[in-house]
Amino acid sequence: MSQDLTQATFYCAVCGDAAATLILSPSPQALHLSSLMGNSVEYLSPENHQALAQAIQQQNAQAIYRMNTLWLPSYCSPCQLHYCRQHWVLITQFDDDFPGWYDCTYGFCPHEHKRLLDD
Repeated sequence: MSQDLTQATFYCAVCGDAAATLILSPSPQALHLSSLMGNSVEYLSPENHQALAQAIQQQNAQAIYRMNTLWLPSYCSPCQLHYCRQHWVLITQFDDDFPGWYDCTYGFCPHEHKRLLDD
């Protein structure tokens, strides 16, 4: 990755551990995400890259969440807080038509707000 990176780390409201780290690389234009759902890379359009860079620089979790909820799975919108893997209750769903085939993961925050964490 290039030296010209935009990044932010968000911390768990319960224990203070890192809940998510977002790193935006300029070339290729990609989001590198490390969170309670593991590590991933998503390539972005120039429009999304610019808007996301601004939100990351401002550490604006609400703006990032509005762009794409899956870019910040640690964030609970009703609480307006982040939680690490230890503090989300994860519910893994499997496809009904293909037993054992992963479908998605839902989570409940410590205040029992449910959200889709991975799809």
